[in-house]
Parts: sequence; structure tokens; C-alpha cells
Amino acid sequence: MPKPVVVTFVYILPNAKNVLNIIKNHPSELIVSLVEQTTGRECVEVRQTFSGTEMPERVAQYFNLSVKSPSLRILRQYLDEWGRTIVASLSYHPADKFSFSISAKKKLSKGI
Repeated sequence: MPKPVVVTFVYILPNAKNVLNIIKNHPSELIVSLVEQTTGRECVEVRQTFSGTEMPERVAQYFNLSVKSPSLRILRQYLDEWGRTIVASLSYHPADKFSFSISAKKKLSKGI
């Protein structure tokens, strides 16, 4: 059996709890998309916060790691047009199993 690379806790609104049954039949669908379909509230923004932290006890067992091992925690908030959270998730990655890169290109100005 493959080892997990991430443990994620997903939090949804009480009025979207019937999404839990839908997820079982559509495991490849994004949860936020299913919540959108169920509640009619559209996600227009995703806020992500990446933090280095210690592996919490409730998560370390899944990775066969000791509690307080280095880890990366990612908090994601999926917001509707009024800035209200419709889905939130909290993910933990072992520190040595996660890499993140960004490339930004500037458009050249003409005439300078």
C-alpha cells in the first residue's frame, strides 16, 4: 500500500453536508465544485497560507512519523463573492515530501 504524501481535513458548511454522499460517487471532483453545485454559492477567490510547523499528533500516525516532526501546513479558504468562506481545508505534508515553485514573468514595456 502506498504511503500518504498529504493528510487533509476539509471543512464545509452545515447546509452542504449532503455533499459528503456525493463525494463518494465523484471522488475525482473538487469538493469546492460539489459544494458550489449543492449550495448555489460560487467560489471566486482562494486564499492559501503556507506555514512551516510541527507535525501534530493526530496526523503523524498516518506518515509513521514522530509527533513534532517538521511539516508544512497549508490552510486554504474558498470564498464566495461576499468574502464568506464556503469551504476550508487544512493540509499537512512531511517537510521532505513537499516542494513549491513560482515563476513570474514581467511583460516588457515598449518605448522605454
